Amino acid sequence: MRRVIGLTPLAIHTIIDFLRQNLRTDEPVDAFSVCNLSKLHASLAAPFQRPKKASFSDTLFEKTALTFFLLIENHILPTNGNKRLATMGLLLMLSINGYELNVSQNELYQLAIKVTEMCRAREKQVKTLETIHTFLKEHSHENDKPETQLHVAFEKDFDEYLELLSQ
Repeated sequence: MRRVIGLTPLAIHTIIDFLRQNLRTDEPVDAFSVCNLSKLHASLAAPFQRPKKASFSDTLFEKTALTFFLLIENHILPTNGNKRLATMGLLLMLSINGYELNVSQNELYQLAIKVTEMCRAREKQVKTLETIHTFLKEHSHENDKPETQLHVAFEKDFDEYLELLSQ
């Protein structure tokens, strides 16, 4: 099994800066300076910690699902941008590990909304993680040229995607 590369606080900082500079919305993403660093570090580290019992997060999709979930659930940013941050983090984590999603921007947006609703309804964490994991397994595939994945993913409908994230 290939070693999974996770996100770093620097990657999150870069994503937040990118979102703040490129989104046109009445609800701007909070600045990294107001980010809850302890929740950020916990959210990024948890998928890579191995408890004595069998862990949910062994594969890329499991680790990515847990990272996505925690970035939404832990409210890294105090007011705005957690779903957008988690969505971009999900895409980046898949990309740096040589995978890409084959979904529309709306399907990805709907996943973030569904996870948020499941968190609000206090659905069991396992059920929420299984939902994300299933989505990733069904819609992800290896990328022949991982270094270009994010560029290709956004080149086609970049403005449309940013508009969707701005909602």
